[in-house]
Amino acid sequence: MLRREASDGGLHVDDGSQQWIEFRKGAPADEPPFAKSVLTKSIYVGLWRGANDDDPEAFVDDGGHQGRPWLTFLQGKHAERATKVRARLLTDIKRRWPDARAAPVMPNGALPLSSDLTWTGTAYVVKAERVRDYAKPDEQGK
Repeated sequence: MLRREASDGGLHVDDGSQQWIEFRKGAPADEPPFAKSVLTKSIYVGLWRGANDDDPEAFVDDGGHQGRPWLTFLQGKHAERATKVRARLLTDIKRRWPDARAAPVMPNGALPLSSDLTWTGTAYVVKAERVRDYAKPDEQGK
């Protein structure tokens, strides 16, 4: 899907999955479990506009949620184009994987850790005890 979108939309795909796997083979044995979870990936792919990888539009990886790739979108330098790319990819994903689920974007702009999410049967929500960690910086601690 990403390669088709790239060829149709003047984008390109960089698949760094194998390079990431090789890089991680050098991870220290005493690495903290959290770091190991987030940094261990079996897929690591980017969709870029521009020849110099200076305008990212989407990334796919399963860091922190191995075996469940997340597709994340960026606004990019060309927001209108990025919005069209996102709409087409989401349509393709829902057609191919009708049970695909969206993760919420938090008030601080981050995606939550998968361990902070609970499935309600209709949507993911952040566990109540973790919501404050995703507040806007000026609202944290309130």
